[in-house]
Amino acid sequence: SICLINNGNGTFKKIQLPRETQFSPVMNFTITDIDQDLSPEIIAIGNLYPTEVETTRYDASIGTVLKYYDGKFEVLNNSKTGVIIHGDSKDSKIIEVNNNKVLVVTNNNGPLTLFQINK
Repeated sequence: SICLINNGNGTFKKIQLPRETQFSPVMNFTITDIDQDLSPEIIAIGNLYPTEVETTRYDASIGTVLKYYDGKFEVLNNSKTGVIIHGDSKDSKIIEVNNNKVLVVTNNNGPLTLFQINK
């Protein structure tokens, strides 16, 4: 997986995403400020369970939270962010519940995964 940054002149800068985002296919990115530093983080989710008979499923991702600055990505530790997602994750959105931000992750043939984003 890569990131393409629009240079604004019809060209793009290609940046390889960190190794932790390469464990399984990335299905969705959600951008939100989870550490309250007024700079948004990128939450990458994925996995791919239905594969060919001769191919094992891609299930190594537990979600990756990235911070981007100075042209580089830094992976934030899952135990610190609290974002640990098990499942065949396909989509994620931020919703507001009782004035709190909540990350909602959909999983094929599985329950929703919810994370409250601390204020």
